[in-house]
Amino acid sequence: MQYNILGGNFAVYVMVVKPDDIEQGKAQLLIEMSDASHEEKSCEYGFVTTGYNWIPIMSDDNQVYLEAAPVVMNPKDPSKKEVKKVLKTIHTVLSLAASRE
Repeated sequence: MQYNILGGNFAVYVMVVKPDDIEQGKAQLLIEMSDASHEEKSCEYGFVTTGYNWIPIMSDDNQVYLEAAPVVMNPKDPSKKEVKKVLKTIHTVLSLAASRE
Protein backbone atom coordinates (compact mmCIF):
# COMPACT_ATOMS: atom_id res chain seq x y z
CA MET A 1 0.00 0.00 0.00
CA GLN A 2 1.28 3.45 -0.80
CA TYR A 3 0.39 6.93 0.41
CA ASN A 4 1.50 10.12 -1.31
CA ILE A 5 1.72 13.62 0.12
CA LEU A 6 1.96 16.00 -2.82
CA GLY A 7 2.93 19.65 -2.79
CA GLY A 8 3.69 22.13 -5.53
CA ASN A 9 7.20 20.88 -6.22
CA PHE A 10 7.65 18.00 -3.79
CA ALA A 11 6.22 14.63 -2.98
CA VAL A 12 6.64 12.49 0.12
CA TYR A 13 5.92 8.80 -0.32
CA VAL A 14 5.02 6.29 2.40
CA MET A 15 5.31 2.67 1.29
CA VAL A 16 3.59 0.27 3.73
CA VAL A 17 4.91 -3.29 3.50
CA LYS A 18 4.81 -6.59 5.34
CA PRO A 19 7.89 -7.29 7.51
CA ASP A 20 9.16 -9.83 4.95
CA ASP A 21 8.93 -7.29 2.09
CA ILE A 22 11.10 -4.41 3.37
CA GLU A 23 13.78 -4.75 0.68
CA GLN A 24 11.15 -4.96 -2.07
CA GLY A 25 9.42 -1.92 -0.54
CA LYS A 26 12.69 0.05 -0.64
CA ALA A 27 13.16 -0.82 -4.31
CA GLN A 28 9.60 0.26 -5.14
CA LEU A 29 10.03 3.50 -3.19
CA LEU A 30 13.23 4.33 -5.09
CA ILE A 31 11.40 3.76 -8.39
CA GLU A 32 8.58 6.10 -7.28
CA MET A 33 11.05 8.76 -6.15
CA SER A 34 13.00 8.48 -9.40
CA ASP A 35 9.82 8.79 -11.47
CA ALA A 36 8.81 11.88 -9.49
CA SER A 37 12.11 13.56 -10.29
CA HIS A 38 11.34 13.16 -14.01
CA GLU A 39 7.96 14.84 -13.54
CA GLU A 40 9.42 18.17 -12.41
CA LYS A 41 8.87 17.28 -8.76
CA SER A 42 11.88 17.57 -6.52
CA CYS A 43 10.90 14.51 -4.55
CA GLU A 44 13.27 14.38 -1.65
CA TYR A 45 11.76 12.10 0.95
CA GLY A 46 10.04 8.79 1.49
CA PHE A 47 9.43 6.10 4.07
CA VAL A 48 9.21 2.34 3.94
CA THR A 49 7.27 1.10 6.94
CA THR A 50 5.81 -2.02 8.47
CA GLY A 51 3.92 0.18 10.92
CA TYR A 52 6.47 -0.49 13.66
CA ASN A 53 9.66 -0.09 11.63
CA TRP A 54 10.05 3.24 9.79
CA ILE A 55 12.94 3.63 7.32
CA PRO A 56 13.43 7.19 6.00
CA ILE A 57 14.95 7.52 2.53
CA MET A 58 16.04 10.87 1.13
CA SER A 59 17.50 12.06 -2.15
CA ASP A 60 19.64 15.04 -2.95
CA ASP A 61 19.59 17.18 -6.09
CA ASN A 62 21.86 14.68 -7.87
CA GLN A 63 19.43 11.81 -7.24
CA VAL A 64 21.76 10.18 -4.73
CA TYR A 65 19.55 8.19 -2.39
CA LEU A 66 20.40 8.02 1.29
CA GLU A 67 18.82 5.68 3.80
CA ALA A 68 18.69 7.07 7.33
CA ALA A 69 18.70 4.97 10.47
CA PRO A 70 15.40 3.16 10.93
CA VAL A 71 13.10 4.15 13.75
CA VAL A 72 11.78 0.99 15.38
CA MET A 73 8.93 0.42 17.82
CA ASN A 74 8.21 -2.73 19.80
CA PRO A 75 5.31 -4.35 17.88
CA LYS A 76 3.85 -6.01 20.98
CA ASP A 77 3.93 -2.99 23.27
CA PRO A 78 5.28 0.26 21.77
CA SER A 79 6.42 2.72 24.41
CA LYS A 80 5.37 6.35 24.46
CA LYS A 81 9.01 7.29 23.80
CA GLU A 82 9.13 5.08 20.68
CA VAL A 83 5.89 6.53 19.32
CA LYS A 84 7.17 10.08 19.93
CA LYS A 85 10.39 9.29 18.05
CA VAL A 86 8.46 8.00 15.02
CA LEU A 87 6.15 11.02 15.02
CA LYS A 88 9.11 13.39 15.40
CA THR A 89 10.84 11.76 12.41
CA ILE A 90 7.70 12.05 10.27
CA HIS A 91 7.20 15.66 11.35
CA THR A 92 10.81 16.53 10.52
CA VAL A 93 10.53 15.03 7.04
CA LEU A 94 7.26 16.86 6.35
CA SER A 95 8.75 20.14 7.59
CA LEU A 96 11.82 19.72 5.37
CA ALA A 97 9.68 18.87 2.34
CA ALA A 98 7.32 21.80 2.91
CA SER A 99 10.26 24.21 3.27
CA ARG A 100 11.24 23.35 -0.34
CA GLU A 101 7.91 24.74 -1.56
